[in-house]
Amino acid sequence: MSPSPVTGTGALYGAAGRLGTWLKVGLGVLIGIGVAPGVWPYSHGCGLRVMFYLLGVTTVIAAGVWAGVSSWRRRLGFAHVISQVLIIWGVLLMTREVLPRVGAKPEAPWLCPDVPQPR
Repeated sequence: MSPSPVTGTGALYGAAGRLGTWLKVGLGVLIGIGVAPGVWPYSHGCGLRVMFYLLGVTTVIAAGVWAGVSSWRRRLGFAHVISQVLIIWGVLLMTREVLPRVGAKPEAPWLCPDVPQPR
């Protein structure tokens, strides 16, 4: 007799569980749209603004992972595909902001130039 990996499958596959998964996916999509280039309402060139933007992008990735785990457990294939697209979208947005700021010759600053550098 092998043990069942899931106990109480009624809540796992019920309508409330599916609705909760789709709400997680929807929340992730809305956040993903909100941090899209051209939609984010603030400039995010340097300083705290870029840090808050990257926090928003990290939230997109976290929402994608959260929705992905939920959709995987409930066997909702289309929701899982959307959650994987959210993760990829978040990684692309983060790469777009981080890559110009790292390396031997960074093209974009982390801190704004008008802020005096600590000595």
